Amino acid sequence: MTNLDPEEEEEEGEGDLEDCRLSSGDQTSLLLSSEHPSTLKTVCPYILVTEFCERLAYYGFAGSLVLFFQRNLNYSNAQADAMFALWAGACYLTPLLGGWMADRYLGRFKTILYFCVIYVVGLGFMVLGSSPDTTSEAIVFPAMYIIALGTGGIKPNVVSLGADQFDETNPLDKKEKESFFNYFYWSINLGALVSYLIVSHSTFSTLFSLLLMQVAYICQYGIEGMGGEDWGFFVGYSIPLIAMVVAVITFTAGTSKYKIFPPGGSIVEDSIKILWEAGVTKRGQPYTNHWLERFSRFHLFLDLFLFNSIIGLMRIMVGVSTKRRSLVWNTF
Repeated sequence: MTNLDPEEEEEEGEGDLEDCRLSSGDQTSLLLSSEHPSTLKTVCPYILVTEFCERLAYYGFAGSLVLFFQRNLNYSNAQADAMFALWAGACYLTPLLGGWMADRYLGRFKTILYFCVIYVVGLGFMVLGSSPDTTSEAIVFPAMYIIALGTGGIKPNVVSLGADQFDETNPLDKKEKESFFNYFYWSINLGALVSYLIVSHSTFSTLFSLLLMQVAYICQYGIEGMGGEDWGFFVGYSIPLIAMVVAVITFTAGTSKYKIFPPGGSIVEDSIKILWEAGVTKRGQPYTNHWLERFSRFHLFLDLFLFNSIIGLMRIMVGVSTKRRSLVWNTF
């Protein structure tokens, strides 16, 4: 038996007490985590299914758009590619509008919901315009850009809405938030995979082939018993339409579970206002002696000085001769 001094016994007792407190704190965190329902399992599935359906609709529609222009509207290959490029460019510009609307006016939840409905309307018109009886540029082109507007409201906001559902102060939420982004990008890729999946329609029943067959394949060859090749685009584009209807129903079904935050203002809008104030409103006005304007002039001089110094250093490092300096300057 080992004898301890009173001081050593006291230190040992304090250490045991501290261990007990740490263990108690860990147990409290675990208890709070166990009492808190899993956000990833109870809330995020609504968001993930919405994203999956939207991506399925987008890639299912886009995958056969060039062929639609060539076959149904008699466009040349170059014209069809140009029309597709313009539409795809619009799909990447409209997220700027969707993000601004969410930050400035509607918030993420309402923006996603409203633009999902717009998406459905666009796909509905596209299905109507792909019918052999009603194929018309007057229907197709507005439908295309309504779809582009719809995807622009969903793309920048849905992942942010998912991130809003997690409480960083909760250990379980903090851990699950990392997994959410993995599942989110899985849903994107899975939606694209299903939309491009090739399954021979001779192997399955007509209903099962409608659910799994490549949308572009249906558009090109149609389905026997459902109009064949002539009605291929009508049947094929109906699949993205059904997918987006499912997305709207699923998204609204989780309304009571979402954490919905009001719009907090747009940083982009504030930045543009500042640049407009500095570059246009203040142009031609004399500088005052305010310390902020003195500092701004110094800061501008410093930026230009550093920029020119860096360019000069790069010239030296690459060993540019005097005759080639003008070429290098134009390059930079």
